[in-house]
Amino acid sequence: MAVFSVVELLAVLAAANVVYFIGLSIYRLYFHPLAKYPGPLLWKLTQWPEAKSAWSGRRHLDLQLLHEKYGDIVRIAPEKLSFRTAQALYDIYTDRKANMVKTGWTHTGEMINPGITTHVLSDRQLHAARRKLLNNAFSERAMNTLDKYMLERIRDWCAHLAQGTENREKSAGTAWGKERDMGLWSTLLTVDVLGELCFGASFGAMKAGSCYIINLLLASARFQQQVAFVPIREFLFPFMKPKPLTTIGRIIGSQTAVDKVKYRQDVGVFVEKRFALEKADAEKSEEDKRKDFFYYLLHAKDPQTGDKFLPKDLVGEAALLVGAGSDTSSTAMSAMFFYLLRNERALQKLQDEVRSAFADVEEIKYSAKLTNLPYLRACIDEAMRMSPPVPGLLDRLVLPGGADIDGHHIPAGTTVGVPIYPIHHNETYFPKSFDYIPERWIAGDESSRVAGFLVTPTSVEAAKGAFHAFSSGPRGCVGKNMAYMELLTAVGRVMYLFDVRLKQGDRTGEGSLERGEQGRERTGEYQLTDWLISDREGPVVQFKPREGVVV
Repeated sequence: MAVFSVVELLAVLAAANVVYFIGLSIYRLYFHPLAKYPGPLLWKLTQWPEAKSAWSGRRHLDLQLLHEKYGDIVRIAPEKLSFRTAQALYDIYTDRKANMVKTGWTHTGEMINPGITTHVLSDRQLHAARRKLLNNAFSERAMNTLDKYMLERIRDWCAHLAQGTENREKSAGTAWGKERDMGLWSTLLTVDVLGELCFGASFGAMKAGSCYIINLLLASARFQQQVAFVPIREFLFPFMKPKPLTTIGRIIGSQTAVDKVKYRQDVGVFVEKRFALEKADAEKSEEDKRKDFFYYLLHAKDPQTGDKFLPKDLVGEAALLVGAGSDTSSTAMSAMFFYLLRNERALQKLQDEVRSAFADVEEIKYSAKLTNLPYLRACIDEAMRMSPPVPGLLDRLVLPGGADIDGHHIPAGTTVGVPIYPIHHNETYFPKSFDYIPERWIAGDESSRVAGFLVTPTSVEAAKGAFHAFSSGPRGCVGKNMAYMELLTAVGRVMYLFDVRLKQGDRTGEGSLERGEQGRERTGEYQLTDWLISDREGPVVQFKPREGVVV
């Protein structure tokens, strides 16, 4: 009986792997159900190119370049298709009957993060049940009671922006405030706002000028993004079914894990204090009770099943709201300042709209008057279109039975999605897509020509149909209304209270040919790093209170 040595056995295994990968490559290129779809050769053969792209934080840019080269449907991995049409947005995300579940980044989150939160649940029934409870905190009724708590922090923020102008009267009104990196200061505001709304207590981020939660959020998202797309099975052995993500997380993400523990502990303390406040409020009238996110989550009840959030659930849900909510609003806000301060016409038009609509800054609060300012809303949406807070592709796994997407029947087991940055720069829906043009969102009584193209009711509807900054459907952003409330109020107040200018010579956040990085050449585009959420910096801005206005 022959006995194989260790060397011979390894040689046999190596040869088997070579034969396996050659056969697998031939199958993926010529016989796979997705073989008919265009895409670069290496991306068709293995998921490693996508993993490399995700690892570098430029997945949104690479997908944009691929769509520009190959068209509206691109095969970006052996089992994955990327779409770039409004119909695909509807078929994948908006249609509640879509035969798909969440996967990718959030699936990784389920494995490496402790506890269950609504955001990462892939099970559709469990998600729907918890989402029904979560919606209570974001209803129109809730928004009307949350406004006063948000205003407290926005007032603080405006006071910080005015710092350095205290001797303004002595200098004949010419004093400009301290230089503020709006990539940071927009996040400091949103973190403190979410602390106020979730726990009834600010994190003190603005006062300190920094907050560890910001670094934790980005480090955690970066690690999760980098791990989510690594083809573990191809790396180890094609026939193995390992579950190494938790172990990898403990090794690579050790500092992030430490920060997470601190965050959970801090949130636990906040929750205990908020429970104590809730107990004290029990004796008060309904009008005098503090009705913030925590209140609505605590009292949320499914009318059909009677299900409620358990106390332990509130910690995870509130912690998630701080992270997810702070990033979306802050990225939109910093991008908006970047584009407005490079577009004098748009800035002046926005200032005129806000200043003519209100006689006093305290009128600027969540109301029909504020939400009905068309140019303010257009400036916000255009900033999120050009530099979306979540710029990449939100993965969905097609379930048994397949799915019909934009006229194509996609087989089960395929991962699909529409990357947000590429569809937001699809010229079919957004002519001159790399130009900041708020007017593209406003349809007048008649067609109007702006920046060389016609804006019509039809073109506005087409743009709205392809706009996906908050996702859509059953997995759409639950905090969309809250984000708009914060953005409209904060930006509206800044435009009313201050004249603003870019720090002289500031180029923070710009693209540049000198970077030598394809897709980042445009100086007029606010640059994002894609960790699912967006890392960014700048612009550096100064503020000066208007004459006769008290901050």
